Amino acid sequence: NMKVITVKQNQTIFDLAIENYGSCEAISEILNNNPNIRNDKTALTALGINYLTDGAFYLDAPVKPGFELQVDPDSQFIKTSVTKEITNEVTTFNL
Repeated sequence: NMKVITVKQNQTIFDLAIENYGSCEAISEILNNNPNIRNDKTALTALGINYLTDGAFYLDAPVKPGFELQVDPDSQFIKTSVTKEITNEVTTFNL
């Protein structure tokens, strides 16, 4: 049973891994569970990347806002110990 979450503006895959799994160790699982994941075209352009000719997925660029990401709530990568509760949006990219 996968959980579907909607990607927010300026969230990178690192942000999504931290917010939903508690660890960046889940990045490979996120990529495997979401083969159609794409970067935000506006962010790629701002970074000087031509998204029309370069079809690569960039880990350090934001994911397309509104993308419906499949997250496994039963994943072995989920970290359940809480050091500090995150109460604001997790976004590290600033456009």
